[in-house]
Amino acid sequence: MWFSEIIKRALHGFKNALYPAEVTCDACGNELTGRSRYRLCAECTETLPIIKSGEEICPQCGVPVKNEAVYCLRCQNMRSKFELNRSPLVYEGLAVTLVHKLKFGGQKYLAEALSAMLADCFWDNGMSADVILYVPMTKREQRVRGFNQSELLARGLSKRLNVPLSDALIKIKDTKGQRGLSAEERRKNLEGAFHALPEVSGKNCLLIDDVFTTGTTINECASALRHAHAKSVCSMTLSIAVLKLDGEKQKEEKGAKPNAVDG
Repeated sequence: MWFSEIIKRALHGFKNALYPAEVTCDACGNELTGRSRYRLCAECTETLPIIKSGEEICPQCGVPVKNEAVYCLRCQNMRSKFELNRSPLVYEGLAVTLVHKLKFGGQKYLAEALSAMLADCFWDNGMSADVILYVPMTKREQRVRGFNQSELLARGLSKRLNVPLSDALIKIKDTKGQRGLSAEERRKNLEGAFHALPEVSGKNCLLIDDVFTTGTTINECASALRHAHAKSVCSMTLSIAVLKLDGEKQKEEKGAKPNAVDG
């Protein structure tokens, strides 16, 4: 296992040497012909599922809303412990590719450009924060993956916003993967998994993660921060999944390979 991991990292290093950052598109690998804030070529930028400024979104989670409802189906049925969530991307198409490259492909350098998307979303939505935190892993979970992708995004965002990064949110028990679990199963899986240190007391906290799916992870982390007397808790995720109705889920599962999502 360790030998295969060493080989994998060596191959990533070789690939990065052949295709250095800021020279090639982070998504397709084609050469960049000009400067790009997100290190994406024009073709990939065009297909990026960006949540546009002025688009109708759920005021709670920030997902685009395509009907007459004010809140999305997910937030209508969720008792939120956080003020609001905002995301620059919908979790589909190229956003899935980028998340998987970072999270499962070991391409940690992607976090630098992806944090720029979070920063632009932060400014566009008029957000503010005293401190930035991230969804934590246990030591065992981080040892298995090798890094925490949410921490990488949070560190990049902290530098761009000049807002201090805090490690005051801790995961105190190992949990099984969230993929394939219902919303209630996800809640029970993560219940009591997080603990926040007293240093967040009285602070406006901004919590960072990669994907917002059911909102369970963000909610449980926000609950821990609230318990430690945080003044407020808002969150940002790189992408947010559109809640599918049962019929849409079945159709999608028949036509496509399921994606690994934890949020």
